[in-house]
Amino acid sequence: MNIQQLEHIIEVVKSGSITEAAYNSHVTQAALSKSIHNLELELGIKIFTRSRVGTIPTEDGKKVIKKAFEIIQKVQELKEEVMLDFDQSYSIKISSSPTVFLATNPLSLSAFKEKYPNVKLSIQDRTIEGIFSDIRSGERDFGLIIYIPAVMEERLNEMEDLVYEPIVEGKLVVCVGKNNKLAFSQYLTIEEVLDEPFVLIEDADWIQFLNTCIDKEGKLEVAISSNDNLIAKKAISEGIGINLGFDFNQKYDPYMTSGKNIVIPLINCNDHHISFGYVYSKKYPLSNTASELLNFIKMKL
Repeated sequence: MNIQQLEHIIEVVKSGSITEAAYNSHVTQAALSKSIHNLELELGIKIFTRSRVGTIPTEDGKKVIKKAFEIIQKVQELKEEVMLDFDQSYSIKISSSPTVFLATNPLSLSAFKEKYPNVKLSIQDRTIEGIFSDIRSGERDFGLIIYIPAVMEERLNEMEDLVYEPIVEGKLVVCVGKNNKLAFSQYLTIEEVLDEPFVLIEDADWIQFLNTCIDKEGKLEVAISSNDNLIAKKAISEGIGINLGFDFNQKYDPYMTSGKNIVIPLINCNDHHISFGYVYSKKYPLSNTASELLNFIKMKL
């Protein structure tokens, strides 16, 4: 028995096909089949059976596969520890969006890079559907998301291979320009918000949330809409309209820290349990390196 044999059976489980597993493993189909056959002979069991729907694990095979995942994960952890200890290059791939990424403290990334200078970070701008797709396919290590249960819970539950872990729960706040007439308010109600011109971020989940939970009667008057967060922030600062947001992603917003825009608490509208967190796949467990970065993000919030 060797590590490569365990990697082969894991790849067959992920792809559901000997042919595709061989392609992904960069070996011939015959070589992969022989590798698995030799492992079956050594263990004295049949690991897979072939059917019309693909290559299916047997009951004995499921036990072997479970252990194989555990062993490969430990091997990966060992490799990463060695890489980090000896400061060798490694990469972490993240899917997020500009709006969501504002919830992270810039110091978390700089502190991480200071400790691990050769670890490369790749952050890709994606929609929520793109994030889920990236994580499920193994293209990205994890995704940073704003989780809105009212519009996302059912969809996330249907994707049983995904796990969502909250980092911080947030509250809805009102974002206004410093010269807006509402800027001196101690707090605002949703009724007062709906009476003002609105700057709308063009995001499907956000719009669905507004329509189903905030503006049920369709009173919202959209002054300008954009899928570009910077355009929306600039429009708010220039007094074109106001916006709703979450307290956790206003803290490090350049328009907020510079004083161009102001956050005002929203009352009687914070029972939606919205949170900022990360999503990853059970099929592709978080590496030690990715977990370390997440620890930096959590510590700096």
